[in-house]
Parts: sequence; structure tokens; C-alpha cells
Amino acid sequence: MIQIRHAWLFTAAMLLVLGACSLEYDMLDDGDANGRPELELSRLQHTVVRSGRIQLQVHAEHSRTFQGERRQELIDVYFWEFDRDGAVASEGRADQAEVELESEDITFSGGIQLYSHQEEAGIHAEFLEWNSENRRLQGRDGERVSIIRDDGSTIYGSGFLADMRHRSLEFRSQVEGAFVDNGTSDDSAAAAEDP
Repeated sequence: MIQIRHAWLFTAAMLLVLGACSLEYDMLDDGDANGRPELELSRLQHTVVRSGRIQLQVHAEHSRTFQGERRQELIDVYFWEFDRDGAVASEGRADQAEVELESEDITFSGGIQLYSHQEEAGIHAEFLEWNSENRRLQGRDGERVSIIRDDGSTIYGSGFLADMRHRSLEFRSQVEGAFVDNGTSDDSAAAAEDP
């Protein structure tokens, strides 16, 4: 199992955005039986400011809220999370995010790309699910998820599971990859000096 911090950044960012929304959903009617949304927004821009600084920005090309089904769809979603100095700490995108309004579970699909500048690593996938209660991010069995570090290390496989409570991740099958050793440990430095 590999320890990782950056997988939760996109999920945490999305949860911050959704939790920061102040729309009174109870004021919406239940829509019609044809599955039409009660609320639609185009080119949604959402900025979260805390203690006078921008913490998070989210852009969705389109948003639809289905109050009767207690879910919200975000189409063509991008986000940027900022550190205390105002620099981008992490960023990501997905073709679609579907949010269960009661549980705050989120399903991400299509072209998912997450990148943590702090971890110098990114995650690429076509499908990921966030279980809010269990604090787990997982892919579908049989579908590939890739983790690529700036140093050239890569790992990919299927059955991806990131457990945020234990700060760990795993792949259950078809795991492949390469680890790049930059020789930063004391042992490798000593071996490099010894002729």
C-alpha cells in the first residue's frame, strides 16, 4: 500500500464548494416527472474566500440541480485550490461530477485529471467515486487509474482505492509502474561517492 495525500485534494475541494453553496434547496419545487432539472446554471464560477484570502475556485460550464432526486450535476468542471501564499496548491478537472445532495457522495467521470503541486504528482482516470461517510475515493474494478509523479515515477492499475482516514491507497489488480530513485537517501549518496 502506498501512502498518499494528493488524492483527497480534489475531493476535499469539491466538498468545500458544495458545502459553501448557500442556495436554499427546499425553496425549489420538485420539477416535473420528465426528469427536468429545477435549476440550471451556465458558466458557473464559485470562489471560496476565508480569512480574506482565496482558498478555492471552481468553474463548471453547466450545472443542473434535480431537487426531487436530491442530486446535482456539474458538467466540464475545473478547480484550483490555493495555499496560504496565494499560489495554486492543486488543480483538477473532470468532464462531469454528480453530487448526491443528502450524502454528499460524488461520482466523477470522464477525463479526470488531478494534480498536486505540493506532492508533485497527478492522478488520471475516467471514473472515480467519493464516499463521504467512509472518506474513500475509488475507481471501478477493471478500469485503469494512473498516478504520475514529476520525477517520472508512475503506477497504474485497476481496483483503485484511496482511504483518506488512513491516508493510504491501493490498486487491487493489474498493477504496473516504475519508481524513479533520485538517489536522495543517505545510503545512495554514500554509494555514489564510493568508487
